[in-house]
Amino acid sequence: MNAIENFWACGLPEYDRELCDHLRGRKNSSATLEKCRLVGGSTYYLSNEADAAYDKALSKESVFRKLASVHKSYGTATRIFAADSNDIAEFVPEGGAISVTDIKDDFTPIGVDRYKLSAIFRLPCEFVSDANFDIKDYVIKRFARAFAGAEDKAFVTGTGTDEPTGILHNTLGAQTGVSTSALTFDDVV
Repeated sequence: MNAIENFWACGLPEYDRELCDHLRGRKNSSATLEKCRLVGGSTYYLSNEADAAYDKALSKESVFRKLASVHKSYGTATRIFAADSNDIAEFVPEGGAISVTDIKDDFTPIGVDRYKLSAIFRLPCEFVSDANFDIKDYVIKRFARAFAGAEDKAFVTGTGTDEPTGILHNTLGAQTGVSTSALTFDDVV
């Protein structure tokens, strides 16, 4: 099975329904459910519908995702090209010469490391088997809250070891004009 077939299977409406049934302990083994299982385990991909709901919930919960650019990368560590410039537009008279700026040197490749953020929640059987309990909505919101908090904290105070380098890192963080010995994550957020 290749990634395209897997993605296609996870987008089927029946997969979303079958995954929710599976989460509720209603064991059903269908070809669609099996196509979206990760190799060698009992872990499944989110359905496309649930993934979109999770992305929306994560964006709502996260402080930094509202302020920063989000770059999705699939596979191994990668590079992005960032541009920084102080370009200024100028007024010119009608028919006057227009300045041309060569921007090819403005782009700097920046290595992007990948880190794995994980969480596991265990729900009581009473909740899982309750037909009135929206398990999918609950799990999506719970993971979004947990992941957003961990991401935001790492983006501020991250050490760069097994997590992103935070903006307050002593040597690799942002340059500051004010120094303090007691700035914390809670003060920034």
